[in-house]
Amino acid sequence: MNMDGGIGQAIAQGALQGVTEFLPVSSSGHLTLYRLIFGESALSPSAAVSFGILLHVGTLLALIAVYRVEIWGIIAHPLKSDLKYLALATVPAVAAALLWGGEVESLFEGGLLGISFLINSAVLLFAEAITRFMRNRRDEVGWLHASAMGVMQAVAILPGLSRSGSSIAGGLAAGLKRKRAADFAFLMAIPAVLGSMCMEIIGFAKDNAEGSASFAARFGEAIDGVGGWRPALAGFAAAAVVGFLSIRFMLAFIRKMSLNWFALYTGLLGGILILWQFTKSL
Repeated sequence: MNMDGGIGQAIAQGALQGVTEFLPVSSSGHLTLYRLIFGESALSPSAAVSFGILLHVGTLLALIAVYRVEIWGIIAHPLKSDLKYLALATVPAVAAALLWGGEVESLFEGGLLGISFLINSAVLLFAEAITRFMRNRRDEVGWLHASAMGVMQAVAILPGLSRSGSSIAGGLAAGLKRKRAADFAFLMAIPAVLGSMCMEIIGFAKDNAEGSASFAARFGEAIDGVGGWRPALAGFAAAAVVGFLSIRFMLAFIRKMSLNWFALYTGLLGGILILWQFTKSL
């Protein structure tokens, strides 16, 4: 990857990660689709993992920037805050990653991606349909809401299913107000993103365990495979800035608008992808 092309590709992938991580359209699904459309990346496996770690750091910083007050409240008053509900909501995703993470990785080749996008649409449509029959919606998260949102986040381990969208859908179906469901879903994303980063770092360390070089040296060599620190940091910055704007947009959007618009988008995308894969197989 040359320097100029590397910076452009890094910014494109960072921006794609930032916008799709927080809109209910699936970041993993769109990154898989990106590879299907533009071909396999020239990056080595270690370079791809190291770049993915940086993108996750970027989206994590976006979350911290938006929810810095809430995060400080959780740290300062752990017993009075939503910490217990966040812990409960994280358990299903951790269990799903440990039990089925290896099997799910094979799905990221894109074979079932179109179907997953359609399932994402169905989840969003179902949540919006249920909200029409609920008059008294809560503004405080309880055990039921955290459990429902945690299970839905675990289901979203499949590529093409949005983690934020599934979590918000679970909160709406359990009776939370729209803005509160989105806020809690984004707070849930913090341990989820941290977990993804840790798994990527552990996998990187295992794959590069041979030799006497330090982890920092091996990571630096992997960054060189991206084209150097300039493209890597450009992608990181794009993920952070676009991620911040995406969170702000989603919080404003969900107050007044329906998730059905996102369901329409992923439904059309899934249908087009299935048709494309079908015509390729003929």
